[in-house]
Amino acid sequence: MPRKLDIPLLIGTAGSAGAAPHLEKTLAMVREIARADRLHFRLASIRADIPRQLVRETVRSGRVRPIDSMAPLSEADIDEASHLVGQMGTEAFCRALRAEADVVIAGRACDTAIFAAVPALLGCAMGPAMHMAKIIECASLCCVPGGRDPILATLEGDSFVLESVNPERRATAMSVAAYSRYEQSDPDRVVEPEGVLLVGLRAMKRSTTGAPGFPARSGSPPPAPRSSWKARSGSASARSCCAAPATSGSSPAFATSWPR
Repeated sequence: MPRKLDIPLLIGTAGSAGAAPHLEKTLAMVREIARADRLHFRLASIRADIPRQLVRETVRSGRVRPIDSMAPLSEADIDEASHLVGQMGTEAFCRALRAEADVVIAGRACDTAIFAAVPALLGCAMGPAMHMAKIIECASLCCVPGGRDPILATLEGDSFVLESVNPERRATAMSVAAYSRYEQSDPDRVVEPEGVLLVGLRAMKRSTTGAPGFPARSGSPPPAPRSSWKARSGSASARSCCAAPATSGSSPAFATSWPR
C-alpha cells in the first residue's frame, strides 16, 4: 500500500530489539516480499549497534548517566550484554528520507521518532509533531475504550487531529490528555533522543457549544459522540494542547513545547 500511494515506509527497532541480527532478518524479509511482489524502491537501512569499547570509554569518562531510577551502567554490564545499541531519533530517519529512500528499516529507534520524522522533515513545529507522535505510537490506546486499532493523525499548523478508524472508540479530551502523561516518571517531561518535550498545565476556556472531546458549558447540550479530537494550540512557540477534565469555568489543558 505505501508504494501504491508513493509514501515512505518507516520501520524502527527492527525485529523487536533492533540489534544487527534483528535488522538483518527484517531486511531479508522485506527483500523477499519485494522479489515476490516485484516491487522496486530505494531501501535504506540504519544500524544502531555501538562498539563495545566505545561504551566502556564513555562509562569510564563519566559521560553515561542512568535514566530515572535505573542503576548506573557498569563495565560488567557492558561485557555481559550480547549486543549494545543506541536509540536513534528523528534525525536518522530524516537523513534517509533526504537521500530519497522509499523504505527505511532501522535498528533500535525511539517509537516517537518514527511518526515525527516526516512532519519534522516537512518543517512542522516539533512541539505538536512530537506530542502527536507520542500519542499515536500505541495506536488507539489513547481512546475510550482503549485498544490496538489504527488511529489517524493529521497535523494542522500548530495543532493536530486524531481519529480512530474504529467507530466504537473515541479519542476524547480526557483520554488523550491522560495518555500524554502515560509511561512518564516525570509527567511534565517526556525525554526523547533529541531533547525534552515539556508538558505544563494552562487554563483554556470551554467552547459554548462543546467542541469535539470538550465538555460543553453548563446548560448547553453535550457534543455528539465522535471518534476525533483536536489539539488546540497557540501559534507562536510551537505549543499544542490537549484538554484535561473540566473544572468550573475553564478546562485545564496540557501545553507542550519543544525547546531547541
